[in-house]
Amino acid sequence: MKIIHLFLLFIPFISYTQEVTEGSFDSNGFIEFNSSLGFSTITLKDNFKTNATIVEGVLSKEVLISKRFSIVPGIGILKINTDFIDIEGNQSHLTNDLIIIPFNLRYNTSTISDFMPYFEAGVYGSYLFKSVVEIERINKNDKENKLGGSIGLQATIGIQQIINEKFFFRLSFNTKGDIIQFNKNSKPNFKINELYALQLGFGIRK
Repeated sequence: MKIIHLFLLFIPFISYTQEVTEGSFDSNGFIEFNSSLGFSTITLKDNFKTNATIVEGVLSKEVLISKRFSIVPGIGILKINTDFIDIEGNQSHLTNDLIIIPFNLRYNTSTISDFMPYFEAGVYGSYLFKSVVEIERINKNDKENKLGGSIGLQATIGIQQIINEKFFFRLSFNTKGDIIQFNKNSKPNFKINELYALQLGFGIRK
């Protein structure tokens, strides 16, 4: 899976670019919000594989562990929409709503510039709390709740513009994919194979 390759490539990069920092630093990072728009490939086990559009919003808190490195836990909502043909030949529309909890390690390439590239790699957990299948031809809606969860890997590359000590803007590219799934035996098993999204974010600091 491409997301695993990105994750593995990022590890030696961190080791190569890490520098010893001197002096004290403020561990109080930014409170951040990132919104994403992109596309994904999803699979319903033993049924279909299809392309989908995604919208995501994540609220997170940066915790600085050095002048260049930080950990960034968060929580957000991921919405996946796609059309597919069901086993009876009906044109159907699927909407999945997930709670997502990312945990990332971030590397900032500069400590002195207000405009800087940055890199992130980490894991996420997700919980599919609602799935709705709409069949317009026969006016039918099938709704399932609490379908289970998954764990996956993700990576992000982007640029960040710090406006002042209290505020920044960010533009980035994110990719992720599920590697482990936990679902009830009687429930559909949805999997995010590959997800690619453009992110726009901002942050504030007290």
